[in-house]
Amino acid sequence: MPAAVLTRSGHFIPAILKHLIQQAEQRLEQAAESAVAQPQAVRRRVGRCQGERHDSAHRNALHPRLQSTASCRPCPLAFVGTAPDLAIAVCRAGGLGSLAVGPLPADAVRSLIRAVRAATDGPLNINFITFLANQAQIQTCFDEQVSVVSFHWGHPPREFISTLHDPGIKFWEQVGSVAAAKESVDSGIDLIIAQGSEAGGHNYGSLPTFVLVPSILEAVAPTPVLAAGGIANGRQLAAALVLGADGVSIGTRFVASNEAFAHAEYKRRLVEAAGTETRLSSVYGPDMPHFNPMRVLDVGLAHEFAGQEETAPTDLESQPIIGTMRLAGETIPLHRFSSFVPTPDTDGRIDELPFLAGQGVGLIHRVMPVAEIMETIVEEAALALSAVRVPHEGESEV
Repeated sequence: MPAAVLTRSGHFIPAILKHLIQQAEQRLEQAAESAVAQPQAVRRRVGRCQGERHDSAHRNALHPRLQSTASCRPCPLAFVGTAPDLAIAVCRAGGLGSLAVGPLPADAVRSLIRAVRAATDGPLNINFITFLANQAQIQTCFDEQVSVVSFHWGHPPREFISTLHDPGIKFWEQVGSVAAAKESVDSGIDLIIAQGSEAGGHNYGSLPTFVLVPSILEAVAPTPVLAAGGIANGRQLAAALVLGADGVSIGTRFVASNEAFAHAEYKRRLVEAAGTETRLSSVYGPDMPHFNPMRVLDVGLAHEFAGQEETAPTDLESQPIIGTMRLAGETIPLHRFSSFVPTPDTDGRIDELPFLAGQGVGLIHRVMPVAEIMETIVEEAALALSAVRVPHEGESEV
């Protein structure tokens, strides 16, 4: 089975999605007569089969977007997505692997890309924080012919877009408002990631995910849109597709994976946390106020300084060193209030570092391999969408 295929909308979908959906359709067809469901009808009338009795045609109506243009894309959370293992695992599972490169020099970015390419031929996304990106990194993406380049936290310069569009590299941007989505599309962005306020990590979502997504869809159609923020299971993927999204971008669920470059204590806390135990906080990284707020677990400094983040120091050098992190061959001292998330190469007082997490964290119950996570999400989505009741011609929609 090929790692991925290119859809009519110009972005990648996991081939495993199509395989699992075909299996679900076959199971449904064994117990039902064939029926055709129109996308418009699905969006107008959504019903569950649970507790109700529907005829065979209704049970056989699967959402057309899951059949043709669904996408499951892990969203890198800080340095957790910098090591190649997570991206390789996602590619091998049939998804779009992502590398978060942040401030890494161009040579390091090239080495990471080639490490992934040596292990898999699946499509690869390089994810940038806009104000940290530079032309040398962009040129590296051009030279290495990556599949997708994505940006977050600020609109990228137009010269970045033109450089990457020339060889056919797809350009995506994560935004938190309708206005930002319109600006992105006007400048030539190929796909919008609509980040709702539930999302973990650096977050400026202006609305909850399931309000923001349809608002952006209306504003930028026919540009493809992925839903992001608080999404951790297949029922939420199904709901996003019914809203009209072309797929989802998932972060926290993939941090709690075997392959994620996250400290074991970080993963343990994600599994134990409830969805009500996160908060938007600006206490971490107060030396870069423009890079806040972040949604994190409501523990440690985030809890201690809740509602009084403005009292946190702005000069991190004046704060005690609470640990160290090894990154790109260097040992970096971590001061109290540092915004660096704990990786396996972090030592010291881990509990004083930020544990980035979205509000979907309460739906995570164990650390799992990436392939199992993706398969479970897609199977759940297929089952949920198979229960969507679609009215037939002449039948009332009420």
